[in-house]
Amino acid sequence: MGDFRLSPAYDLLNSRIHIKDKDFALDDGLLPKKLAKGKISEQFAILANHAGIPEKTFDRIITTMTSGSEIVEKLTAASFMEETTRRNYLQSYQARLKQMEK
Repeated sequence: MGDFRLSPAYDLLNSRIHIKDKDFALDDGLLPKKLAKGKISEQFAILANHAGIPEKTFDRIITTMTSGSEIVEKLTAASFMEETTRRNYLQSYQARLKQMEK
């Protein structure tokens, strides 16, 4: 009905450590090719605009997504994953974080 919603638990599982996966689990990218220009964070801004998400709300979401890396690292270190999986998880997380911050 035109509503856009994300599950609160959308990306709790880093699927890249389980299956071959594209960045942000998007095979064809974040947006249609005609709109997919610029940095990932800019593409998220375009998507938010198309979804009618206010800029202030979008800014809060991006801040939430790009902060807290210390907590992610701490929780990952305390996880029951094997050392190699833990390292791969953190590398994947850090790579995605860098993409969002560019």
